Amino acid sequence: MDTANIFICLTCGLPIRDTRRPKDAAFAGFTCPECVVCKDVLRKEMDNLKKRMLALLMRVMERLYTFHRGKPPSDPFLQIFKARILQRNAADEKIDAIKNAIAPPASDDVVIRNVAASERLLSGFFYSLNGRGNIINSDTVQRHWVTFRKTMALHSNSPDPEKILADMGDERYCFNLDRLSRLIGDNPVCISRDPDFYKAVRPGRKKTRAHHLLIEGRNHIQELIDQTKEKDMYPKIVNYDLKDLLRFAGNACFITEADQVIEFRATANDYLCKYLLKDQIMILINDLWFTDELAANSPTEIPPAELVTIYPHSLAADDLMKHIGDGNYVPNCVDLEELTTLIGSIEKQIQP
Repeated sequence: MDTANIFICLTCGLPIRDTRRPKDAAFAGFTCPECVVCKDVLRKEMDNLKKRMLALLMRVMERLYTFHRGKPPSDPFLQIFKARILQRNAADEKIDAIKNAIAPPASDDVVIRNVAASERLLSGFFYSLNGRGNIINSDTVQRHWVTFRKTMALHSNSPDPEKILADMGDERYCFNLDRLSRLIGDNPVCISRDPDFYKAVRPGRKKTRAHHLLIEGRNHIQELIDQTKEKDMYPKIVNYDLKDLLRFAGNACFITEADQVIEFRATANDYLCKYLLKDQIMILINDLWFTDELAANSPTEIPPAELVTIYPHSLAADDLMKHIGDGNYVPNCVDLEELTTLIGSIEKQIQP
């Protein structure tokens, strides 16, 4: 591995490859005053992102609570919930410790040890948080997300957006995509693979979801079939059939390798968006559909998420280039199982 351009940032405490900054006497050793990520981030943008993520999580929590309990949460419950998810998280506290350890006049041996510690921390960042909701209060996630948006906007004038995404996939370490996927791309979602689930017409709809997926998305399906054959993907979409489509999407939704998927939450409709870097496929999932319907009789299980559509590479590229730079996506901070457990623990806390 070429380590000439790898530094540990004195501002954020994380290692990063900066190909635009050759290693020279001004940046001796393994440290630099400011990495590419920190350099391109404004505190105001990070604060705005935090507010949007908090609003998203509060909105989903209230809908989930109402679905399970048949009534909205009380004001004391809301106050405790908000305080709980805004607590300082363990991962960022460890990063602060690393930053203090590498501050001058730290020896090279100390810095080298902390480069390794920082890298290990990053690879297991989510598992150090003890809760996905805690990413709301993570400077690390906010910093990388804002920089990711800036990077996408920087390249949005290219005449060939498909090629940009392919190039960014190959160079994702330099563009922080690998790091971003480690931070926010590890939330597998189980979608329903039962075709009958998509053939029923639910209240408020004129057509079935199967009609949307197979008829309105006809061009999508054919391009996906061609793409799965061309890239020798598995499972392939062999037939123009709902079962093949659901099997392919269902398997893809369980990809959790850090360098294969980036996960977003669309702010316009709360859809969960999984972008598969290697295959250049965007999968849109509505995992919150059931919270829009009337509360059932104290359901004990969360219904499976619903596939909305799959965008093949050309459509996915166009969609990403258009919307990410405009801020229409935020990191996914929603985990329904985790929220349900948290709701129960807070209710026990406020019971007289």
